[in-house]
Amino acid sequence: MALMDEVARQQFLESLRNDEEFRAAVRRELLTEELLSLPQTVTALSGDVRALVETTRNLLQTSVAGFENIGREVAQHKAQTAAGFTTAGARFDQLGAAIAELKRERGS
Repeated sequence: MALMDEVARQQFLESLRNDEEFRAAVRRELLTEELLSLPQTVTALSGDVRALVETTRNLLQTSVAGFENIGREVAQHKAQTAAGFTTAGARFDQLGAAIAELKRERGS
């Protein structure tokens, strides 16, 4: 059983297409408030996502810069440690030579 005849249906659809107030009233009747507010919710969520992306980008840039600084400091400490071992090795060689000299002097 049809609730409206074809003429009434066509008038209804024509009003829906052309009458903004009528279309808004029908939407309010058919859709829940949650669905009606969906465009605003998506817009707000999009802004939140953009802010999150920007925050993440800034954090990543800061982290990369920090890791680069750490890398430079590690390289610097590595070079200083290598220089210290070279100096210590040379000093041990000197001490070894001095001990050998003392042993020769005591042995003679």
